[in-house]
Amino acid sequence: MLIIPFWVGQEAYAVSSSDLYGVLPRPQLRSMPGGPTGLLGVFNYRGRWTPVIDTHLLLSGEAARPALATRVLLCHTRIPGAALGLLCERVTDALAVDPEGWSPPGVRLGDSPWLGPLQTSGGVTVQRLFIPHLLTPELAAALDSLEPPE
Repeated sequence: MLIIPFWVGQEAYAVSSSDLYGVLPRPQLRSMPGGPTGLLGVFNYRGRWTPVIDTHLLLSGEAARPALATRVLLCHTRIPGAALGLLCERVTDALAVDPEGWSPPGVRLGDSPWLGPLQTSGGVTVQRLFIPHLLTPELAAALDSLEPPE
């Protein structure tokens, strides 16, 4: 299994590469005033307006820092052909891990359903994110209302 790790402070998280269209440098975003917390804006990706949320902000309460390794993970959504961008810090490589090596964290995470199982690889413990659960109700409602450009 191939994962794309990123960091929030000293903690490593990852998404499965099978959940992604790709990894992009941070695009020029059109802000969306009045949007929910975490929504940075939208950009046109292959003819569709694609929202970008700040994963760092959602997980830590602090905005992601601009840096060369701050990237957008372009994720599949439940809308065919649509994508969701996750702005993430320290995206530098892909990592092959054992698909059977994930273990539950040993605590219930009712308030954080996006936090999945853990795996240690190369001395680093990575926690898998479940992208659909990462969205707050406000973000999910805002994303469902986006339409492709005319």
